[in-house]
Amino acid sequence: MAVLKTAQVAVGMELAEAVTNIRGAILFKAGTVLTRKHIKALKAWGITELDVQDDNTAPAGPEQVQDSQTIEVLTPNTEIEEEVYFIFQKTDMEDPVIKEMYRLSIETRASNYQGA
Repeated sequence: MAVLKTAQVAVGMELAEAVTNIRGAILFKAGTVLTRKHIKALKAWGITELDVQDDNTAPAGPEQVQDSQTIEVLTPNTEIEEEVYFIFQKTDMEDPVIKEMYRLSIETRASNYQGA
């Protein structure tokens, strides 16, 4: 097992351990072979480090990696809304300013996820 920064991982590397978000929800299972979409999602979720297999620190050849693999990440909009709600949960959500800040926070996180 090797711990790498997300910026150092490459397509074809295999996760040695599950990757979770800040609330403990599993985003990717151990054994997932990373694709470009996986790496993009990891960056979007703010994952800074991950454990990859030592024997797989060199990326696999293209025949071993398919970009069409299913990403095992939770629905981003639902997850984003939960994270933003967690931040705003003790505020007065009836206040128009708070409502707008809440809406903008969700919109910004969602656009950051799509543009990552």
